[in-house]
Amino acid sequence: MFKKLSIPKALQLAFGASIAIIIAVGIYPLFAIHDLQNKFVSVVDRNVSLLTTISDLRYYTVTYRRFALDYGLTNDVDEHQKILVTIDYNNQKMSEAMKHMLSLADTPVIRQNIESFQQQIADYVAMQTKYIELIDQGRIDAARQEMLGPMLAPFNAIVKLLSDLQHDLQAEAIEIKQNEAAHIQTLVIQSAVTGIISVAFVLLMIFFITRKVTVPLDKLIQQMQAVEQGDLSKNLVLSEFAEDELGAAAYYFDQMQRGLAQLAQEINDSVQSLEVTSEQLNNRVQETTLNLATQRNEISQIATATEQMQVGFEEVAIRTVDASQQSE
Repeated sequence: MFKKLSIPKALQLAFGASIAIIIAVGIYPLFAIHDLQNKFVSVVDRNVSLLTTISDLRYYTVTYRRFALDYGLTNDVDEHQKILVTIDYNNQKMSEAMKHMLSLADTPVIRQNIESFQQQIADYVAMQTKYIELIDQGRIDAARQEMLGPMLAPFNAIVKLLSDLQHDLQAEAIEIKQNEAAHIQTLVIQSAVTGIISVAFVLLMIFFITRKVTVPLDKLIQQMQAVEQGDLSKNLVLSEFAEDELGAAAYYFDQMQRGLAQLAQEINDSVQSLEVTSEQLNNRVQETTLNLATQRNEISQIATATEQMQVGFEEVAIRTVDASQQSE
C-alpha cells in the first residue's frame, strides 16, 4: 500500500499523522491535568466545606449543653422561654448543617459517620428535653443527676465522633493526595511513553519516506551515470520502483534509454553499411586505377610506335625526294 502512494500524498500522510500525534499527545495531558485540577478543587472545596460544617456542628453541640445548664440555673419563666427559642434556633441550625453535610457526603464512611452523628444528636436532644421537663417539674436534683450522668457520656461521644470525622477527612485528604500524586506520576510516565512512541513513529515515517525517495532516486542516478558513460546494455528494473513520480520518471527514462539504444544500433548498422560500401568503392577505385595505368601504358606504346612510324615516314620522304632529284 505504501509503495502505491505518490510522494506528495506520502508526505501529507506522514506530516498529517505526525501533527495528529503531536496534537493528541499535547491534548491528552491537558485534559488529564484539567480533570485532575477539577478533582483537586472539588475535593478541597468539599473538605473545606465539611470541616467548616463540622466546626459549626461542634459549636452547636457545645451550645446544647450550655443552654441546658443555663436553663437549670434560673427559675425565671421568661428566661426559660428565651432559652427555649435559642434551643429551637440551635436545633434548626444543627439540622441545616447536617443536611449540608449529607449533601457533601460522597463516600460511605462519611455518610455513615453523619448518620451516626444524627442519631446521637437525636438521642441527646431527647435527653435534653427530658432534662428540661425535670426542671419545669421542679425536680432539680433529678435534673442535675441527669446532667452529670446520662447526658455527659453521649455529649463526650458526640464530640469524639466529630473529632473522628475530622480525622477521617484528614486521612481521606492524605489518601486522595497520595492517589492523585500516583496518578500524576502515572500521567507523567504515560506522557513520556506516548512521547517516545510518537517520536519513534515520526522517525519511522521519516525513514520510510526517505527510503521511498532516496532508494529509487539512487538507482535512477546510477542508471543515468551509466548511460552518460555510454553503457546502454543494462536497463532499469521497473518492478523495483513504486507507482509514484519517481516510478514514472524511471519508466520514461527507460523508454528514452531503449530509444537511444535502438538509435545507436541503427547508427551502428548504418556505419557498418557505409564501411562495406566504402570498401567496395575503394576496391573499384583501385581496379579503375589499374585499368587506367594499363591504358596509359598502352597509349604510351602507341605513341612511341606512332613516333617511330613518323620518323620512318620522314626518312622515306627524304629518300623519295633524293631519289626524285637524282632521277631528274
